[in-house]
Amino acid sequence: LINYITKRPTKAPQSSVKATIGSFNLYRGEANTSGPIGDVGLNYRVTVARSAANGSRKFEYSDDHFFSTALDYKISPTASVSLDYTYYLHDESISNLSLDTTSQLIKVPDDFTFFEPWVEFPQYNHFANLTFRQAITPTLQAQLVLNFLKNDIHRHEIRVQNSTNAVTGIMNRVYLNEKYDQKDINLLMDFVKSLST
Repeated sequence: LINYITKRPTKAPQSSVKATIGSFNLYRGEANTSGPIGDVGLNYRVTVARSAANGSRKFEYSDDHFFSTALDYKISPTASVSLDYTYYLHDESISNLSLDTTSQLIKVPDDFTFFEPWVEFPQYNHFANLTFRQAITPTLQAQLVLNFLKNDIHRHEIRVQNSTNAVTGIMNRVYLNEKYDQKDINLLMDFVKSLST
């Protein structure tokens, strides 16, 4: 799992591209651009990123997709509004045979198959917020924030049962397919007072 941190839009044009290569066939790329839109006090930022890698075992993998955009608009010398949206997909397939009772990695043959216990976890995340800021006095600012969050988690798991199939002699497996959905909307209001010494 990779943590992405987005920055605020800038008043001056800026762009960057990053690339990373690592062990386990890790490939990661990130590009972002930021700057003003016209001469009306509106600034933007857009970031896109992708990361993919294999795990230490056969069939293990992780795949991340990230997209974020932000707009800042200065309404007046004392008021501004911001709009942010982020989409993040994290998908991975891992083995349930990761640790034993002594918290040591369990060694398995390189040619083991999907008969082993496996979990796949695609997670889709959407986050958006609308923020209004108003300076009431030079040292007092009010902030109104509307947040929206939507998470979808799809769990696909192959689980081993403590019994053997009488015909094949293989441990019985159970396939689970579960889906979790979460939606949340909230409204916050803050007052920030600056104290001079």
